[in-house]
Amino acid sequence: MNTQSTFPSYIERLKAENQELLDRIADLEAVIFPKYVFPAEWKLTFAQRRCLSILLASKEHINKSKIYNAIWDEKTPNVKSREEPNKELSIEALINRIRYRAGIDIKTLRYKSYFIDPEETLRVLSIIKPETAA
Repeated sequence: MNTQSTFPSYIERLKAENQELLDRIADLEAVIFPKYVFPAEWKLTFAQRRCLSILLASKEHINKSKIYNAIWDEKTPNVKSREEPNKELSIEALINRIRYRAGIDIKTLRYKSYFIDPEETLRVLSIIKPETAA
């Protein structure tokens, strides 16, 4: 058996499987974290938009670790490494910037988790729009 001829085909098969998995992950993230078009005047960064999308999509409290992992997952594209500071402080800063820039009432539960109440969620959803495929 010639291992040199089977090795490149094995690598190509792994690359194809990897791409298929990446596509499936992107599809699932689109469902879990819907993309919204936020008003330009809010001037939200990628991390702030992602954080707000997570909070709007959730029906329950989201702890800092879940928010952090969803934003700064090592496989997440478009996140610059300079946007990845201390885990606890970074989420607190993101939430405070969203509150200030967008005027959204994000509730805090004992400095550990965050949520947007249903009335506020409806108000925000009436301002923003879902991203449409071009």
